Amino acid sequence: MDPLNPETRHEKEAEKESLFERFVGPHAAYYLLTWASMKGRWVSWNWSAFVFGDAWLFYRKMYFYGIIYTLIRMLLTPLVTTPNFLKTPFDLDLLALLAPHTLIMNLALGIVGNQLYFQYAQRKVLSASAKYAANHLPLRIESIGGVSLAALLLIPLLALLENLIPFLLENNFSYQWFQRSQTF
Repeated sequence: MDPLNPETRHEKEAEKESLFERFVGPHAAYYLLTWASMKGRWVSWNWSAFVFGDAWLFYRKMYFYGIIYTLIRMLLTPLVTTPNFLKTPFDLDLLALLAPHTLIMNLALGIVGNQLYFQYAQRKVLSASAKYAANHLPLRIESIGGVSLAALLLIPLLALLENLIPFLLENNFSYQWFQRSQTF
């Protein structure tokens, strides 16, 4: 194969695009068109990343980024609480997802989400291309990439945990204070 031959280059590009299409899975056409139009820019818009935040990261199997995003949001949530009249009797913050820090984080993810996903996909496809033989590569790419519906089940659990930890901590401290105040 002649690397300078335009037909060879076209075949390589088609093969690479096919691998990315297999990696992305659902809505591959959207991502391939978006990535092609970005041409190295970081800024574009992804509605799914903006609306769903960490759920989008987990759905797209970007688990590391999803965990970091969720931890940052969970650490910031107790600092940005809503007024008491908006809380439930169990002290769960129903508006945590509408808190300013979450909106700002989702806005940032909506803006850089496509580029973040593109770089993630590039790393994974390049790594798999180096590890696996050409005849096994497409199936490996599909299993490495794609989407994870199971990971979406974690999101309600994370939301519950995010609201439950401050509740438990606050009640534990209140209980300890109550015990100390009764021993005089």
